[in-house]
Amino acid sequence: MNVGLIKSGIQLISGFGVGLIVDEAIKIVKPKNLVGLKKIAVKVGAFTISAMAADKASEYVEDVWDKTVNDVKNFTMKPEGFTEEVEAE
Repeated sequence: MNVGLIKSGIQLISGFGVGLIVDEAIKIVKPKNLVGLKKIAVKVGAFTISAMAADKASEYVEDVWDKTVNDVKNFTMKPEGFTEEVEAE
């Protein structure tokens, strides 16, 4: 299985989830009686804030994923200069 594909899937899901949560939070606090340009501006602003939060969540997941992969690689890697000596019987 391709690890990069899993990473991309997790980034997509987490970014989408965070975007939905932020969108719902914005619906709670936005003014009710908006008309005209104000209504459009609030919708555009809400979309922008949701997209920004989703982007940052995706970046965070990518950073954590990469750090974890590097930590596992470093943990399982043999130290430099290490040689296995096989005893002859």
